[in-house]
Amino acid sequence: MIEDGDNTGARTKLQELNAKNLQIGTLKDMLAVTKGEKHMYNQQGERVSSFTEADFIVPSDKQLVKEGNEFYLLDQGKSLNDSNRDTAKQDFLRAQSEMTSVKNLIDSNRTIETSEVDKKIANIAQKIEHLQQQKSFAEKNTMGTISDTHDSDKGLDLSSLASQQDKTQTETQDDLATYKH
Repeated sequence: MIEDGDNTGARTKLQELNAKNLQIGTLKDMLAVTKGEKHMYNQQGERVSSFTEADFIVPSDKQLVKEGNEFYLLDQGKSLNDSNRDTAKQDFLRAQSEMTSVKNLIDSNRTIETSEVDKKIANIAQKIEHLQQQKSFAEKNTMGTISDTHDSDKGLDLSSLASQQDKTQTETQDDLATYKH
């Protein structure tokens, strides 16, 4: 598709593939939880039994401990103390992406995508403003050219420039509408 220049189609297929991979990951986590191979924890570090409450899915031989705003990953049955605190924190940070529930992953990706779309919209808005300034400048020059020279050929050339800028502005606004949806 990309070789044929169909970037939109390729992007759609990639999104479908990502959605399927997320589904597979979710189903694997659910199966592991029901088999007792993994446990679910919420954002407060408490074990939960509902997938909708789960923020982390942790292997059953480990436990998640939250102290203050920090998470620690310990072997099951171990207590957090000064001697294992740094190691447990590093273990959590290393395993965090693997343990993060699909729900959190989707929310995180949505935030990133929304940010990217907002940047594109701002960029398009800047282009529109720039084109409007060019159009205004061209219209002022057209009026000055017509009144100064009374040469209809020059006036027509500037009018066609203004018309072309109107067309470009309309296309840019169409792009903006596409990004908003």
